[in-house]
Amino acid sequence: MYPRDAALLRRVGDLKDGKWHGRVTVGVRDDGKPDRRHIERKTEAEVIDAVRALEKQRDAGKVKKPGRAWTVEKWLTHWFENIAAPSVRYKAANAYRTAVYRHLVPNLGAHRIDKIEPEHFEKLYAKMRAAGLKAGTAHQVHRTARTAFGEALRRGHIVRNPVELAKAPRIEETDIEPFEADEIGQLLVTALSKRNGVRFVLALALGTRQGETIGLKWSRLDKRNKALRIAKQLQRQTWKHGCDDPHACGATYHKTTPCKEGCKRHHRKPCPPPCPPGCTSHARWCPKRHGGGLVEVDVKSRAGRRGIVLADRLYDLLIAHEEQQTKERELAGSEWHEGAGCSPSRTGSRSTHAATSTTGRRFSTRPGCGRLGCTTHGTPPRPCCSCLACPSEQSWNSWAGRTPAWRSATST
Repeated sequence: MYPRDAALLRRVGDLKDGKWHGRVTVGVRDDGKPDRRHIERKTEAEVIDAVRALEKQRDAGKVKKPGRAWTVEKWLTHWFENIAAPSVRYKAANAYRTAVYRHLVPNLGAHRIDKIEPEHFEKLYAKMRAAGLKAGTAHQVHRTARTAFGEALRRGHIVRNPVELAKAPRIEETDIEPFEADEIGQLLVTALSKRNGVRFVLALALGTRQGETIGLKWSRLDKRNKALRIAKQLQRQTWKHGCDDPHACGATYHKTTPCKEGCKRHHRKPCPPPCPPGCTSHARWCPKRHGGGLVEVDVKSRAGRRGIVLADRLYDLLIAHEEQQTKERELAGSEWHEGAGCSPSRTGSRSTHAATSTTGRRFSTRPGCGRLGCTTHGTPPRPCCSCLACPSEQSWNSWAGRTPAWRSATST
């Protein structure tokens, strides 16, 4: 102990409890005054050990802030609403929101963040698995908790991150089975028999995501270099209520009882649970809804902003599609909405994710297309690219023989 702190360690005889007391200066408070911590124990040895432990934390810079520790519920709510949500993308915020309010707060919310142990999180993961949730869901909860408690550690609310020590369930990796050449041919024939089917050909050939594919615009097609720029994507965002009473607004759509066994209404299993008391969801039916629908956003990462050279066959299909869209524009007349992109509706408005997924499911019923349903909005296997003679990014320079200006152009 420091001499000054040792001098402050004494037995206070006039106190009724007769305990040993110690004080340690650990820093400076926000108002500029010394931050002195008071410690009391029953015996002299106990208070000396406590003072030395606090001094070690002070020297290591791991002294938690003064005051009563946050509960898990209070900290996670503060972290999500004020720290995470304003600084991350929409989809990431949604994943955090689900992990916090559906799993972490209901199961661990009453614990103090400085007292909770790794075993509490491991029991939560086991409970989730026993309820039929996938290991990936438990991993998402684990990553969210680790990030939130890591922020609490950096801000001095705790001296260690208990989630770092917890073990999440192991995720089984699945191998991607690539398409055979005859399957790819059948997929292309089926896609091109549909309106706007070129978007499926592009996805199969280039590996673009669903949002990137339906978000393509003609302004990003460089006809001189036969190149396509991937700069934006369409993303479906949840509508928000604009009314004064969201619960009453959605009363007609509240789910009050669980689905019966063998439910055929919901494609995704398990079926959604009944709405909680005071449910404020179902904003898409609100007459004053706002902030939702298909929104154009940046691609997932900086690496996703890329330029792709199109094979001649693929470029010709795209030009033929543009000509067909010009005829539709003339037929629609004043009902046409400009700016929707390369795969609009018959009046020029934006295609939806639902329409794309529905078309993909219909493809899966065609002969030879049984495995298309799982790839209509993901990254296709590499053989699809080779069958359409599309150059890979690594061999672009040798295939094209030059570096075009569009590769460094600013995306619009």
